[in-house]
Amino acid sequence: MKRTLWALFLVTLPGWALGQSDGVTIRLPALRARFDEALQQIEGGYQSLNDSYTKALVRAMEAESGAGKLETALAFKAEIEAFKAQAIFDKAAFEKRISSNPALSRIQNTYLTQRNTLGREIEPRRKELLNQFDEGLGKLQTELTKVGQLNSALDAGKAREALRADPRFAPLFGDSGAAASAIHGKIRFVTKGELELYLNGKSLSYRNSYDGSDTGNRITGETKGSEVFHAGDLLVVRSRSSASFRGVILAVIADDGAACIPIRVEHLRYLGVGKEPSALTLEMVKSTAPGGVGQGGNDPQMTPEWDKVNLPAPAGEGSHWFRSETGNEWHGWGIILTPAMIVSRAEK
Repeated sequence: MKRTLWALFLVTLPGWALGQSDGVTIRLPALRARFDEALQQIEGGYQSLNDSYTKALVRAMEAESGAGKLETALAFKAEIEAFKAQAIFDKAAFEKRISSNPALSRIQNTYLTQRNTLGREIEPRRKELLNQFDEGLGKLQTELTKVGQLNSALDAGKAREALRADPRFAPLFGDSGAAASAIHGKIRFVTKGELELYLNGKSLSYRNSYDGSDTGNRITGETKGSEVFHAGDLLVVRSRSSASFRGVILAVIADDGAACIPIRVEHLRYLGVGKEPSALTLEMVKSTAPGGVGQGGNDPQMTPEWDKVNLPAPAGEGSHWFRSETGNEWHGWGIILTPAMIVSRAEK
């Protein structure tokens, strides 16, 4: 079976980075070239999407210009120039550029939705590759030091520092200041009733580990697989419950345990009943002010289930129980993630 460059890189990196052939250590430029080749293959989907987006903008600009609609044509022209000038994709900057012109905003929102979907496939692979390369550079530096190649060892160390400081990659390293804008992890929650979770319109499945009494109504959940939760992402929670003690509590927890996003009542935007979560956009949720959501009740079974998560206490920076409405209807809440919501678990 044919392996991708990315898979081959992961399989062979440790030995390849450190290996010696006839006493000659593999050099740093060759290691970097192999990493760049694997990264290009992983990120190829982003480049294809960017090309399609630019072509769609050009076609629309030409159509609007041909129809004599100067203002709209100029709006498309400005977006083409702004998008091409952005060396690294900045989601927050892109969202600020979303136009009030329906024709342009439709293309912009389509691009953003497709990029979010693509990112859920690409980002875990990208993170794994970066971690392997980072580890390989560290080991290479150690081995070069042991054989007395001190200048080359310094170069390997500098390459590792540059990798961690690179704005394309810094959010994926837990020891970087830019890590405050993203978490790679899972959502854990406790509730009594039914619950659904959506990240940027994508439904997140979960497993229920609760094994106490009343198992038909209680959930101690953890989402399956890992997601990358970026600042600016939209998390939607839907809940339905007829229980006397009803509440929901949840948090995003990094896979390495270094950080979490405790969800508190001040983060919640109540969306009401009957909203289709997969159709909600960031702009739609932004129109609803956060706050005004009551703290929910819990019972003797729910509290110890959440205590197992071992997050900071609600009085400090921990998650809040919030009220899930009655009436056996699906109620929704939107949460727009921000860097300020991320808590370092090393500092608790």
